Amino acid sequence: MCFIDLSHEITSAMTVYPGFPEPRIGVYLSHEDSRSHYDGKAEFLINEIEFVCSIGTYLDAPSHRHKGMSSINQLALHKLAGLPGVVVDGRRNQNGSVDIDADD
Repeated sequence: MCFIDLSHEITSAMTVYPGFPEPRIGVYLSHEDSRSHYDGKAEFLINEIEFVCSIGTYLDAPSHRHKGMSSINQLALHKLAGLPGVVVDGRRNQNGSVDIDADD
């Protein structure tokens, strides 16, 4: 069985669904600011990231559209991998549009 990783690097400039905010990535607690939490004996850099969940390639849980149905943490991985799939060629043609119809 072959698995293809569709993960995306999350960056502040990544493409998101129109109208959704871009991810915000930054420092939550710097090395300098963290020292006081550990009596000056240790320091850490702690980053934070904020983004809406529907960005990049992702798996929708049934609860995304239907209240009361399974959430993402309730989906068994063995039921999500190794299933038959469909490949759709979404490349743009010379006119800049994508030629996809119901028969594809």
